[in-house]
Amino acid sequence: MTGRQRALRRWMLGYVAVLLGTLPLALPCWNLWLADSLGRWVTIQQIHLAEYAGLGIFAAAYARAGCRPWRTRALLMGVLAAVGTTDELLQGMLPGRFFEWSDVGMNLVGGAGGMLAAGIAGWMSGRISRAA
Repeated sequence: MTGRQRALRRWMLGYVAVLLGTLPLALPCWNLWLADSLGRWVTIQQIHLAEYAGLGIFAAAYARAGCRPWRTRALLMGVLAAVGTTDELLQGMLPGRFFEWSDVGMNLVGGAGGMLAAGIAGWMSGRISRAA
């Protein structure tokens, strides 16, 4: 494991800790705030996409820093699925919150989208640097 992978792993673990530790508790307050201020433009489903896209970007950077990026990406998609499911299970245990399979799906779509966006950005930056 490279030094870059170690640093990215720490950042990913911190991101997951924030997702699982604070967001299920803060989301009910966010729901009220969103309904009042951003309710017509931003939905909770879009927040799920944004949260897990960030995690997907970290996952893609981690995979790219390693020696077997495709195998690592497949493994990290499994990790993203586990984190998304755990997030929903924790919400199911909180009062006023509940488990939804559609949210697990949105978490996966967001994570895959973040990984794809990071992959495309990395590919494009490599193409641009070779052309210059």
